[in-house]
Amino acid sequence: MHRRQVMNLTRAELAEKSGVCERVIVAYERGERSAKLDVMTKLAQALGCTIDEIVVAQ
Repeated sequence: MHRRQVMNLTRAELAEKSGVCERVIVAYERGERSAKLDVMTKLAQALGCTIDEIVVAQ
């Protein structure tokens, strides 16, 4: 996840900050899973951006 890297966050830190399991974040970043809207909302809030910014950056 480009935004996570720009913010210099580890997956573990993003997981803690967002409440989303680290394994789920790994699966999203690898393209193994598609994020549901509620999860994308949590990640966007934790990263201080919009869902659109997350999707476009992938």
